[in-house]
Amino acid sequence: MAVPPDGSAGYNLIKAYIAENGAPTVFNSTLVMDYSYTGKTWIGYDDRQSITTKVLYAKRKGLLGSMSMSIGLFQMQLHAHGEHRATTFPTRR
Repeated sequence: MAVPPDGSAGYNLIKAYIAENGAPTVFNSTLVMDYSYTGKTWIGYDDRQSITTKVLYAKRKGLLGSMSMSIGLFQMQLHAHGEHRATTFPTRR
């Protein structure tokens, strides 16, 4: 699987990796997310079941919207001791 430098992978890339590697997939109903793994590789993602569950929850609660993100694309501004700097979260080691 050719993963971009930021560690993010689109759904099609994840599904291809699972198929090519015969990787088991697991739906975690407590966290309402899916994950797959092989060796030292662990991939967390949302599929139809987890997205449907999250959307139904938002509708039941009367929420007006929801949000999703990719941690590989996320950048956080840190403020410490008067210092302002952008920090990224490494998703690959």
